[in-house]
Amino acid sequence: MKKIRWCLTVAGAVALLASGVAFAADDVPAGQKVFLDSKCNSCHTLKAAKIEKRKSTAEEGEEASATATSTKKQPPDLSGAGIKRDAAWIEGWLLRKELVDGKKHKKKFAGTPEQAKTVSAWLATMKTKPEEAPAKAAP
Repeated sequence: MKKIRWCLTVAGAVALLASGVAFAADDVPAGQKVFLDSKCNSCHTLKAAKIEKRKSTAEEGEEASATATSTKKQPPDLSGAGIKRDAAWIEGWLLRKELVDGKKHKKKFAGTPEQAKTVSAWLATMKTKPEEAPAKAAP
């Protein structure tokens, strides 16, 4: 009888832990998930959401040999995307229907229309000025 009770206790604990992991995964906003799944962080940081730009192997090599006079414009941190723009405009930008300084977004969003709406709505909630965004933690 004690073995059965022990087994049930262990099984219950495992089920509880598994459900806790599922709850933790649900804490990530849908738009953030689309942002990451669509690899938007290949170009953009979003420090307010603690998302750093992923570095490619080529970029790591360039970074090591880069000089302080680099003229290559970096994609912006999107922590403040919603300060000046609403979700509809952001969606249009991602789909290359909107312009900034006469230019379109470098890449057309490759996801579904629903995903474009989801990520745009999430980005529109980002209203932290980049200089106010939390800095990357020191190693």
